[in-house]
Amino acid sequence: MRIGKATESILNRSVLKLIRDKNKKSAVSNCAYSIDGEEILASAISTITAPVQNVGYYAVYNAINNLYADGITPQMTMINIMLPAEAEESELKQISRDCKRAADELGISIRGGHTEVTDALTRPLVTAVVSGSSRDTASAQKHPVKAKAGDAIIMTKCAGIEGSAILADECHDRLKERLPEYIISETSGLKKYISVKEEALIARDLKASFIHDVSSGGIFAALWELGTKAGCGFQVNLKEIPMRQEIIEVTNCLMVNPYELSSNGSLLFITDEEEIAMRRLEDVGIPAAIIGRVCEGNDRLIINDGEKRFLDKPAADELLRVDELRRI
Repeated sequence: MRIGKATESILNRSVLKLIRDKNKKSAVSNCAYSIDGEEILASAISTITAPVQNVGYYAVYNAINNLYADGITPQMTMINIMLPAEAEESELKQISRDCKRAADELGISIRGGHTEVTDALTRPLVTAVVSGSSRDTASAQKHPVKAKAGDAIIMTKCAGIEGSAILADECHDRLKERLPEYIISETSGLKKYISVKEEALIARDLKASFIHDVSSGGIFAALWELGTKAGCGFQVNLKEIPMRQEIIEVTNCLMVNPYELSSNGSLLFITDEEEIAMRRLEDVGIPAAIIGRVCEGNDRLIINDGEKRFLDKPAADELLRVDELRRI
């Protein structure tokens, strides 16, 4: 199989078909739920396998953004750290510090986990399991709002936030041969924008029919998941997808596709109240754009300069090429 997340067909055939609850149509969700009286209990998991710095930091944030997108308030996390046999204790300390930094920024506690050294790995593997709760049990049990033709597809912030920040750190020496230091530094600093808490609260308050944090595989992967999970077709204008200039500079330099680059920190949602949504996002200082519309049928179309093409199935995240990119 290819490196990266399992493809949709493999996931459906070899995982979901086997684990699906007999009493439910699907086992697919960003979070695992249970309802205890008047409270929803939920958890989300994220594993970072790319050979990059700050793996603990990104693992915690990735899991927490899944909870935010589903309207869950995160409360605690458990961390699983797997290290290769040649790892030094200093590396373990740094991963632990990174996990704690993310937890402190988010106001949650680390309650435990597991740490192991194994010869089965060639690089560290960090998993964060974040748990939280919500009182909105009616939301968890209601039938999802159906996306309608003409509904707006809104994207917050921009494509490639997390991935470009990581590349700026990992490929710094390579980038400084062609780019000014301030561009590299600004791109590295984008990691401060990787929480989707505020925009997720707005989207849920507007009863958006689909809410999804844009993470592994980038905006193209998130749009594919939009079509699959929301059960709708759409037309998206490529030039309306927001992009920061420093991200363009870094990804061009490394020959990376920013639309297939991890974009944790961006939220995608569908709403029929786009004017209210855009105004509320602006009021709290979150940049956003209407990048497309829901359409009749199931076609997933990308429009660029008037030309239409079908969206391809998600490719492996560009971050998985980081070892290669360091050497370019």
